Amino acid sequence: MRPIHLMDLDAAIRVVWHLSETEQPKRLTQIVTSAQIADRYRKRLRKPHPQFGTGTLQSAAGVGQLPANPCDRHYRRCLKDLLTIL
Repeated sequence: MRPIHLMDLDAAIRVVWHLSETEQPKRLTQIVTSAQIADRYRKRLRKPHPQFGTGTLQSAAGVGQLPANPCDRHYRRCLKDLLTIL
């Protein structure tokens, strides 16, 4: 997986913040795995993965919804879960 930036973390959280607490870690793990697959694909074939992008969390996550308040407790819990997975 490529280096992780703040926008990568935010993009992944935007995808999962509306899911249930039991579904969030599963989806975050899928995003991280997709980014790893995409990065290996990009390195080997020198082009982005057709489904997962360029190997960043942001490209693997795709487009998510903006939380109403990105600094609320729920957002921070999602961030903690993502950092634990990484």
